Amino acid sequence: FIISSFCAQQVSAQEIQLSPDDDLQQALNSSQNGDVITLAPGSYFGNFIVTKQVTLRSNERGEATIDAQGKGHALVLKNSHITLENLNIINWGDDLTEQNSGIYSNEKIDNNKVPELIIKNNLLTGDGFGIWLNHVTKAKIINNKVNSTKIAAEVFAKKALSGLSAHKNICTGNTVAESTILLGTSTIKATIPIINNGAVSPNACATPMIAPVILPG
Repeated sequence: FIISSFCAQQVSAQEIQLSPDDDLQQALNSSQNGDVITLAPGSYFGNFIVTKQVTLRSNERGEATIDAQGKGHALVLKNSHITLENLNIINWGDDLTEQNSGIYSNEKIDNNKVPELIIKNNLLTGDGFGIWLNHVTKAKIINNKVNSTKIAAEVFAKKALSGLSAHKNICTGNTVAESTILLGTSTIKATIPIINNGAVSPNACATPMIAPVILPG
């Protein structure tokens, strides 16, 4: 992969360009906070864990594919200030007990909510949940297209979401096939509005029954 460096406010960061022949997980592991990792067109196979405050993106929407090969989470986020942009995320697992998701963040950091996750302009197609964010605050979920299978979502629709938390998040401009986006609610209803920190906000993705994008509260 090709790396170029730049400095801002005395913090060194890198712009990293990868091809499908490169080891994406190794690049994620060796990255530093503030790095921008740009994926060239093609497929990147595996279940990837993001532990640094980085941007993972492709130049054009959907040209770089994260393929989880039918198991687990496609992308697990284990830090704050992570940005995912323009990715095509597919084929994650369908184990609802394990909350298999295309994008998954479920852990606090130092017992605090995780701030400033940005998930923008991504395409997600698979079983289980599309986007699962728990214990997050000030997240931005913008202009994503999510398609999660009806069978997986119908099983989930029977479960309560109590005990999970999301706070002060923005969810707008998303498109969902046979799906619903939840933010700040603890039950699934026939028609669910989008709620941002207690206030109803318009969103194009509220439809009955199925829930691939989960920000429960």
